[in-house]
Amino acid sequence: MNTYILTWVPPLRQVLICSARSDLVVRAAKYVAVMNPNMTYHLVSVVPTHKSRLPITPLLRNTFLRMAQEAVHEVELALMEHRVLAVRKAILYGRPEEELLKYAVTYSIDLIAITSSVTESPPRNIVGTVTKAVIMRAPTPIFVYTSTSPPPPKGVRNVAILVEGRGEISGDKVREVLEWLTTPFLRVRLLCYHSGKYCSEVLEAARIPGKVEEVLVDHVPSGKEYERLDWVVRSVEGEHLLVIGKGGGQHVAKGFTLLGGRRLPMRENVLAGLSPAPVLMV
Repeated sequence: MNTYILTWVPPLRQVLICSARSDLVVRAAKYVAVMNPNMTYHLVSVVPTHKSRLPITPLLRNTFLRMAQEAVHEVELALMEHRVLAVRKAILYGRPEEELLKYAVTYSIDLIAITSSVTESPPRNIVGTVTKAVIMRAPTPIFVYTSTSPPPPKGVRNVAILVEGRGEISGDKVREVLEWLTTPFLRVRLLCYHSGKYCSEVLEAARIPGKVEEVLVDHVPSGKEYERLDWVVRSVEGEHLLVIGKGGGQHVAKGFTLLGGRRLPMRENVLAGLSPAPVLMV
């Protein structure tokens, strides 16, 4: 199993929309278009060649192909409503997570947009298997539209940023994200695990004259990890976007088993599945 390692290179120009027949996927695409319509949107759907370790018959393959084509068409129509002009479409065959990751590398994708699952109700493990694999192995920042996310607003103005510790999310990344959003007069709220120099560094980076109208700081209460995550989930109610560092956090050992025995960290699993605001992992 390959793990692709690249770095965040601003500005974001190429976005991959992981397309499936789902209202969640359509809303996710619209949400990204609200954040920034001035990118090339790659609409990619994957026709699986195996399911539950059993080969797919020609009849099933044709059914899945039709569903993939319809999924891409629905997302394209949704993007047209938001004046997205640059669109590329692709239907791939194979394991969804593998094909999406290979496409991201081949076409120098800067941002992958995916839903936490394809249904309104969270799956048993909160986040779907394909989404978990993409989060763990993607070479780019990831936008996760959760099953509890609100409909796309007119503008993404209220932004919460989780500041867990040094190395999680840098001041430079925070500034790049805020400048990438096309909505003016942002209201930024920092959720800091620890006070001190690092939180102050991110605070200063978030103060962008003419772009950010207000910056607030809240401190995550001390406690067990699940208690802190519960506080974060409740605190981002009403926010338009939650930004977190991508890569594991402080609790890599406490996670959920993925393919090959690897684990998705508890923080990323919980927030990508239950956050009431879409999550941008950078």
